[in-house]
Amino acid sequence: MVNNRRIGNTSVQVSEVGLGTVSFGGLYTPTTQDMATEAVRTCLDNGVNYFDTAPLYGHGRSEERLGVALKGVPRDSFVVSSKVGRVLDPISDEENARRKDVLAVNPAPFQARDDYSADGIKRSFESSLERLGLDRIDIVYIHYGDITDAHNRQILDESYPVLEDYRSQGLLTAIGMGVDEVPPLLFLMERADFDVFMLAFRYNPLDQQALPELFPRCAEKNVSTVIAAPYTGGILAMDDLSNGAKYMYYDAKPDVIARVQRMKDVCAHHNVPLRAVALQFGLNHPVVASTVPGGRNGKEVKDNVRNVEMDIPAALWDELVSEGLLPKDTPRG
Repeated sequence: MVNNRRIGNTSVQVSEVGLGTVSFGGLYTPTTQDMATEAVRTCLDNGVNYFDTAPLYGHGRSEERLGVALKGVPRDSFVVSSKVGRVLDPISDEENARRKDVLAVNPAPFQARDDYSADGIKRSFESSLERLGLDRIDIVYIHYGDITDAHNRQILDESYPVLEDYRSQGLLTAIGMGVDEVPPLLFLMERADFDVFMLAFRYNPLDQQALPELFPRCAEKNVSTVIAAPYTGGILAMDDLSNGAKYMYYDAKPDVIARVQRMKDVCAHHNVPLRAVALQFGLNHPVVASTVPGGRNGKEVKDNVRNVEMDIPAALWDELVSEGLLPKDTPRG
């Protein structure tokens, strides 16, 4: 059974495996509302209560589809996180048809842009509530795009105070940052009281940048971490690495493919899929509250749950370390 873990000092309890809904917005291939609804209902039937979305995903389409899928579900039985920091501006259908977006096939006719101003945060949050069909959002992450010193200051001076106000009104419970780099988190966590960080690409079998400095500080300050994109954009979940392997959402380079193949070979010796190692890798660290893979249908959701619950022998972790594929200080199951 999937366990729940607490977010920081808040009352929010998230399942240790959640569902990332970037695929609801058409990541790599088109999706439908029926697929999204099937994925959400399969989660709920299997003890998964945590759903992450963002305005950026499909330019609003992910939030809309998640909202439809959750309609009629008792509000206290699920946890939703979304993001602010990017606003959606309408564009014409012609402009929408011409553009190419790595994160969305057939996105909604909007263009995302960074906006960390107080007005931008309010606009983003209120639009998300409307698309989701909710009266509150459990976790709100500031979705960091273009990382600059000016944006850091604006987040502290404008973005964070708006979210604090929303929290005092009961419109959200936990405040976080959603980012794929470690340095801005180290900077911001010393200057504001965050409950949780959503970190993509920096703590997984291919990259452990969060381990030496960020995670110890999170432990000291009781800031939880949620691991986004635990399959690193796809490559750690693939059966056949010769068929368009993606790393951080782009075509994987040959050295990355070769390293992942070595990991797959070690896993095969122990009859464990690399997907299971990828999901449980983050959960082995005590500051991690949840790992949030994608899933575009019920079958993929069931696979995620099965891999989180799978027993991984200590000998597998030992072999990955002895082969130089994981560092010696990596927390193991």
